[in-house]
Amino acid sequence: MKRILVVGGTVDSVEFVKKADPDFFLVVTVFSEQGENILPQREKMKVCRGALDRAGFIALLAEEKIDDVVDLSHPFAVEVSANIKAAAKKLDLPYYRFERDSFTETGNCIEYADFEAAAKGLTAFPGNILLTIGSRHLDPFLSDPRLKDRCYMRVLASSKVLKELEEKNVDPGHVFAMKGVASVALNIALAKEIGAAAIVSKDSGLAGGLAQKAEACEKLGIPLIIVGRPPSEGTSFHDMASILNKIRSK
Repeated sequence: MKRILVVGGTVDSVEFVKKADPDFFLVVTVFSEQGENILPQREKMKVCRGALDRAGFIALLAEEKIDDVVDLSHPFAVEVSANIKAAAKKLDLPYYRFERDSFTETGNCIEYADFEAAAKGLTAFPGNILLTIGSRHLDPFLSDPRLKDRCYMRVLASSKVLKELEEKNVDPGHVFAMKGVASVALNIALAKEIGAAAIVSKDSGLAGGLAQKAEACEKLGIPLIIVGRPPSEGTSFHDMASILNKIRSK
């Protein structure tokens, strides 16, 4: 019986669990309770919750006698991918990285290479800004006095996240806490509520709600600022069938 480590916590990992052969035993790692709750029920599956560094992944791979590693972490979870890739290499295990297709919409989209460049570019935009980039990448925007008071952010509805924002002295009135992908209507409503001159997003692909944000911006006549993904190293797969075929063929 194949034992596969799935680095999860994303909608991609949910899809992989659904498609994986029933005789595969899956060990799925997730960071949070939310990541665990979105997983479908499956007989041959064990869920490990919590952050893991390289040593933690090595220990888990050895303890669970893993045969293959499938990395389905978020496109911006660079540290997680680096840790699991290094751990798989250390134990000489096959490593498969799934990468979502990038967002290809053009129109009123403006792309920047990283968060710092996006923050610098936004200083030229008058008016308020709706940040939909999560809570981990806010510092370049909040540390710039030309932007901080103009930034409103949609973040995960989590007491941990809200506490972190409080520690950064973020005005609670500038925070929208919720979970899940926002609809076009909700993006429009939030942008109108704050008089947004632009919406900022990561290139998290269609699964991350980029299409809804792009459509909202088009209807509002404002730009969608997209922060490009960190460059990936090595071979990656853009469809899960290819990964499953690789695993089956071994």
